[in-house]
Amino acid sequence: MITIRHLYSIALILLVTFTSNVSIAEVGYENNSHNIIFSGYARGGIGVSEGHKSQAKFALPNARSAYRLGNEPDSNIELELQYAYTSPKDTKQKFKLVAMRAGYAAHDSTLKLDDWAQAYFAINDIWRDSNFWFGRRYYDRKDIHIMDHYWLNSGQNSHIGGGLENIATPVGTIDIALFQYRDENATDEMRSHTVDVRWRGIKINEKSNLTLWAQLSKRDKNNNLAYSNQNGEALGLWIDSESGNMKNTLALSVQYGSTITQSDFNPNPVREEDGWNLNSASVFEINNAFFYEVLPAFAIQASAAIRYENRGGAANTTINWYSAGVRPIIFLSNNISLAFEFGFDHLNDKVNNRQGNLLKETISIQFSTARGFYNRPILRLFATSAQWGDDFKGLVGHAPDDAPYATNTDGWTTGIQFEWWW
Repeated sequence: MITIRHLYSIALILLVTFTSNVSIAEVGYENNSHNIIFSGYARGGIGVSEGHKSQAKFALPNARSAYRLGNEPDSNIELELQYAYTSPKDTKQKFKLVAMRAGYAAHDSTLKLDDWAQAYFAINDIWRDSNFWFGRRYYDRKDIHIMDHYWLNSGQNSHIGGGLENIATPVGTIDIALFQYRDENATDEMRSHTVDVRWRGIKINEKSNLTLWAQLSKRDKNNNLAYSNQNGEALGLWIDSESGNMKNTLALSVQYGSTITQSDFNPNPVREEDGWNLNSASVFEINNAFFYEVLPAFAIQASAAIRYENRGGAANTTINWYSAGVRPIIFLSNNISLAFEFGFDHLNDKVNNRQGNLLKETISIQFSTARGFYNRPILRLFATSAQWGDDFKGLVGHAPDDAPYATNTDGWTTGIQFEWWW
């Protein structure tokens, strides 16, 4: 069992690492054919709110995500071990085996590595560079980093899956995957299946590529809950562009019925007991993530998202979410930087008859091993403030644990956080 206290100790070790200019490298074993790599992700810290209470989380209820910097009162660990075999004849990877143990906990609870987040194998180059995989995996997740919004996340927390990747076509390549889901957190298990198809590498011009995406979903009948079979379909696309120091991803998607997921990290279909009518429910989303980095001086990521959610009822069953934010970073030296984050969310929730805004502002001094927006490990000292509308009084800033803003429409937090991937 790993506790928050252990994470704090790691943070102190990282601080010593930063100040001594010691680099931390990927751990593994490699020869001409066999490669074993240990990699992972770790995030944790400590923070307080007014009156020395628990660090509050500032997020609107029914918004899909929230801006992250100085706004993560939680801890997360993912430890991955990977074995790969590479053919000495053509230097192509032929086989891969991946196992990952993971754990997540809010600051008011104990972190345990109790989840097999990934456990799969892949047989590569089976025919014209195409690959076969089977097991449980993070399947090409799509997200906006500064808000941790995983707008496409078919594989995480699925029960099992498998598929073919990199199937050559005259234009681009096609990936096909099948997933089984088991919704085991309710009073009775609900099973569903999804076919996920992605057509990649459709060149628009020298700097932009288009990916087309489609899903078909079927949720099984459940007699104990009196739920009938439900079907769903989804279509989407995204355009990845890159020019010099700039990268941009524009995404568009529409989902119907059982392809609508419960959350960014839970791909199970939404449920009728939560107010959904899957016969007529739909979700439309458009989002954009912009990234620009000019080293050694600065880097910036900006994001925007619009999501229209119709839960399928006769009246007052829509929830519309609008979000925009930016995180600029100024590098003061190889190891020290200043980061700022400004986030705006607006929610028009007709299901619960509430509407309003959330504004979140954070300033952070950061210590890292080198310059770069995505360089890790990193240690942050942060201060955050937030303001929200009257309709959300009692619904923002009141968790986890004894976070003190249940009767307020504004609040602040401060603390220390580390983040590391390797």
